[in-house]
This record gives sequence, structure tokens and C-alpha cells, in this order.
Amino acid sequence: MGGWGVTISALSSSGLPLPSFQSNVNAAMTGITPSGVFVGDMDVRSTDILLFGTEQNTPVSNVPDPTAQGRVVAFRLNGELETTFGTGGERTFNSPMAQSVWVLPRSSGGFLMADARPTIQSNPKASAELNLFDFSSDGDLDHTFGHRGMAQLALPFLSQSFPASAVPITAATNGRVSALVMSTANGHGLRLIEILA
Repeated sequence: MGGWGVTISALSSSGLPLPSFQSNVNAAMTGITPSGVFVGDMDVRSTDILLFGTEQNTPVSNVPDPTAQGRVVAFRLNGELETTFGTGGERTFNSPMAQSVWVLPRSSGGFLMADARPTIQSNPKASAELNLFDFSSDGDLDHTFGHRGMAQLALPFLSQSFPASAVPITAATNGRVSALVMSTANGHGLRLIEILA
């Protein structure tokens, strides 16, 4: 019912959960994310963990919610909030709610975030879009990228038999982004799309 979300866990070398990490993450996220929905992806760097995503205070539907926004949160490797990042450990940016989010590190040290909007389940020919955001290594959104910091790529006829949450997106070593999606309304075709990052 629109209750998507992200959980971050740390495991020991034997695969056991580290309780102190989870406690720190839970404490750090209190007051950071809403009680509604958060969808995101993360990147683990040598000194910190960056969580990128979009959120809103209400269950997800095909009606835009004015509370929807994008958010980047930084954690230390022990799960504590990295308060020197942005304002109190986070940055926010204008973004509608997403159904799936992928974070792709760039060779410059920055990040490209791709996300997919919720699709209309009752429409077998519903078009889909990938929204792209370009960030610096410290989480600043590049407002000269695309249109006010966001570029859109239309993906026509994303089959509902291949849900958007399962659309695989990978980053090649040359900095390009590849997306594999269903290309026909009946789901009988595949489309490979490559984006220059």
C-alpha cells in the first residue's frame, strides 16, 4: 500500500548484525525521515555512508504529494549521523516521490542519482520516466544539470509485468548509465538504454 522504505544494516565478518550500528542508525534517522515513505539507495565510501532518496509523508499513489522531496543523509561508518555534512548531516532537494532509486558514483567523486516515478497500474501502456540528478562529492545538487538540477528520460511502454522496482540499472566504468526495460505494452520486447553521465 505504498509502504516502501530502506533499511541499513551492518554485518560482522561472520555475517552477524552489529546491534550498535543499527541503534546509531535508528537514532540518526529520528527526525530526519518522515513517518510516511522513504525510497532510496546508498553508497559506502571510505569515510562515510551516503543515503540518497525521495520521501513523502503519505502513502504512495499516482497523485502528487506536496510533501514529496529528495534527501541525502550522511552517516559515519559506525552508523552515527555525520553532522558536518550539509546541515546537521543532511541535504534536501526538490524531487517528486520515486518508486525506485539508484545511486551511481562518478569518476569525479560526485554521484548521479536515477529514480523512477510510480506508474499507473491500471494502464498497460503507461509510459515511465527516469529522473536524473547530478551531485558533487559533498552532496551539492548541480542546478545547471538538466532543468533546474533534474534531467528526464522517457521510457515508453514500461510493461506492468516487469515492475519498475525491478528495472535493473547499472553504471559502466566509462561513466555511462545503462537501463534495461520492457519496451512494449504486452511485455514482449526489451530495450537497452544508455545514458551519458
